[in-house]
Amino acid sequence: MSITTSIRDKVAYVHFDDGGLNIITAAIAAEFLQVVEAIDANQSVECILIEGNGRSFSAGLDDKVILAGGEKAAQLLLDTGKLLRTLYRSRLRVVSLCAGHATAAGAMLLLVSDHRVGVKGSGRIGFTEVAHGIVLQELTVLLAQDRLNQKEQFAATVLSKLYSHTESKEAGFIDVVFDQFKEARYSARQAALQLAQFDSVAYHETLMRVRKNTLAVFNEF
Repeated sequence: MSITTSIRDKVAYVHFDDGGLNIITAAIAAEFLQVVEAIDANQSVECILIEGNGRSFSAGLDDKVILAGGEKAAQLLLDTGKLLRTLYRSRLRVVSLCAGHATAAGAMLLLVSDHRVGVKGSGRIGFTEVAHGIVLQELTVLLAQDRLNQKEQFAATVLSKLYSHTESKEAGFIDVVFDQFKEARYSARQAALQLAQFDSVAYHETLMRVRKNTLAVFNEF
């Protein structure tokens, strides 16, 4: 399996590793969605920490499938969209440890996370779709408008600008950047443990108020 999980101290640790760039295929999208839905249904879990393989957080969807179109592409987009929506509106606090590249859907995973930790010099982050001849999904644009620095929204979406992890902090993809992976992992795990102690009702109701306008548009897709 490309996705493994473990649960301890109210935190679900989700490790995504396909042995390469962590491309989200149809099978992985379905598996990822199933894992997140199961964790969300587990009332003993309060926070989810998503981590890549250290070389790549995720290089996004399988471009060959998307460019080919048809039912397989539609199902891949459907499952990925549902995964992102589930994380974005979840009662779970979502922490992402991003080492390496996070492009396309990988970058979207960062935008639906509450706290994002990066590693200096480890890769590039951003939306590569337009540069590869793919029209950005409306969901991507919506999340970019919600989470990214307004000054960078046009460059990040229409111009397919890629950012270093340090630049990504200013753009809005990442919240904190460390020089070493070991430091980043420690910080992400400490943040997850701390967020897991938050009062669930206070957290989720406040989250829904903050994201109310975006969630209203979500329902149209």
